[in-house]
Amino acid sequence: MADVRINGKRFPALQAIDVLGQLVNRLEALGASHASVVTAVHVNGRLVDIDTHDLLRMRLDNEDTIEVRMETVAQMAFECIQVAQEMAELLVFDLKVATLHLWSNNRQQDKSLETLINDCHKFLSLGARPLDLLGTDPHTLPAVAQQCLRQLDSVASNVEDATLLAVSGEAKDACHVLVARVKPAVERWLGLSAAFAEQLEIDRLEVPTFVEKPAHPGV
Repeated sequence: MADVRINGKRFPALQAIDVLGQLVNRLEALGASHASVVTAVHVNGRLVDIDTHDLLRMRLDNEDTIEVRMETVAQMAFECIQVAQEMAELLVFDLKVATLHLWSNNRQQDKSLETLINDCHKFLSLGARPLDLLGTDPHTLPAVAQQCLRQLDSVASNVEDATLLAVSGEAKDACHVLVARVKPAVERWLGLSAAFAEQLEIDRLEVPTFVEKPAHPGV
């Protein structure tokens, strides 16, 4: 039988399943009963895309080791915040580079502005994603959390303004927007992000533990 582990713990009840698709179905059913979802499956150390239909027909042998990562929605929401914090720090660096290139009319200005826009899109998506995952109405959030969200809106609108100025040939005005508006908004979001996670009650989480149900007497 294959060795199946969920969040590092061996799960003998699933080891008799010999087709990956059947295993994934059982895992998803198990996750649903524990308010969790499958976020990663590794077969013999290799990450597999469980959305690929052909892979789901994969046969599992006795020598195979299947490592499964299952997370609650709250966990995933908190991880979005953590990655967004990392992206925010990268975005501050992008802002400095783009500003330098735009101000000096450097031939790299288009490339650095494109990098800034792409990283900004990732940051904004990650920053807002927790609300979608949790199904939270932003209008019901406390003032501090709403203030954090307003910084995302400020970053988005001001990056758009700076981009329009840059492509219109107003490079130095674009720099002023990046330095005086976008950078402070990103930094304010960073300062509020921990409180945002706390307000959503996703700041103290543990990896879910799945306990096998004991067999019915006589089985």
